[in-house]
Amino acid sequence: MSDELKAIEERLESIRAYPWTITPEEFIDGDRVYIDGPDSLIAEVVITDDTDQDYANGVFIAHAPADIAHLLAEVKRLREKLDFYADLPADAALSAPGENGREG
Repeated sequence: MSDELKAIEERLESIRAYPWTITPEEFIDGDRVYIDGPDSLIAEVVITDDTDQDYANGVFIAHAPADIAHLLAEVKRLREKLDFYADLPADAALSAPGENGREG
């Protein structure tokens, strides 16, 4: 894994437990939307004149940890496939890892 991906993974591991949730739009209380973790408040998003955009920003923040974890797992999976194919002899039949009894 690259240093950059390791740093992303370390930042993800250092945050509070997730999944995080955001106050449903219909329950916005005044000028703030709350992002909650399983056991604590994570953040408050201030609602300005552009309520829809501010709420969208809050939704993005609330989903970021789970989204990043998913993306890191996908990068790892794709790199494993790439490594599998890189190690094959040039004349090997091409098939995906796990197909035809191959492990990847």
